[in-house]
Amino acid sequence: GSFGYKQKLTDRLDIALIIDQPYGAHILYADGPFSNGGAAGLPYDATADIDSHAITGLLQYNFDNGFSVHGGVRALTIDGSIESSDGILNASSDYDFGAVVGAAYERPDIALRVALTYSAAIDSDLSGTENGSPSSFTVEFPESVNLDFQTGIAKDTLLFGSVRWVGWNGFNLTTDGGTNWVNFDGDTTSFEVGVGRRINDKLSLAVTLGFEEPGNRPTTTALSPTTGSKSIGLGGTYQATDKLSISGGVRYIVPGDQYVNGGPLGEIHFDDNSAIAAGFRIGYSF
Repeated sequence: GSFGYKQKLTDRLDIALIIDQPYGAHILYADGPFSNGGAAGLPYDATADIDSHAITGLLQYNFDNGFSVHGGVRALTIDGSIESSDGILNASSDYDFGAVVGAAYERPDIALRVALTYSAAIDSDLSGTENGSPSSFTVEFPESVNLDFQTGIAKDTLLFGSVRWVGWNGFNLTTDGGTNWVNFDGDTTSFEVGVGRRINDKLSLAVTLGFEEPGNRPTTTALSPTTGSKSIGLGGTYQATDKLSISGGVRYIVPGDQYVNGGPLGEIHFDDNSAIAAGFRIGYSF
């Protein structure tokens, strides 16, 4: 889930508050070689249950020529658990901080907006237990760059999209005892493009296509059993009143095939998978 609030302070200054969950992993190997009945011989099903919460505060300064700059601070907290052949890890963090900066250009007469935003890496200091013993360690959550755009292409028709790069290469979760629980060795770049159409004063519909570039094969961790993806989404917005809007959508996702080098278990393949995601949003203008 997420929450966003934007308020104009003056003709030049706006503030925004964003609450979201930027990172997470929810994996359960109830069957197969990584389960308690599988070839790995674990006394439990291998799992990862990791959640995050972030609060971002931004200040935007608007120039007279359509350009603006924005910046602020993002606070991130992490908690979760991992059960694998290395044992059981439980850990959490308080809020740690990173910078956010960017710039944008807008032309309302043609519904044009282009925004570039950079979010710095955040070092999260976690503490908890590793196989029953106290453990403290630091994880650097990666920097990212977002390019978002939209423009009118015909009457009541909008073209929109985004490019997102995340510096996952080198990300690792290594505890103070020297155990490397998670290790990623490739950045990710994802693309989205869509077309929106206003049907009438109340209803707008949109279709989106998504693509994430495949990464390295094999994966360095069973916590990342896919690489890249393709998706198609359908959505709509209903303007209930001048101030209240309700949006919803559904997306069909095809993750890229991946495999893990399981040592004596051989290659463990994750092929021909799919997923369906759905969500809704309520917007209110003051």
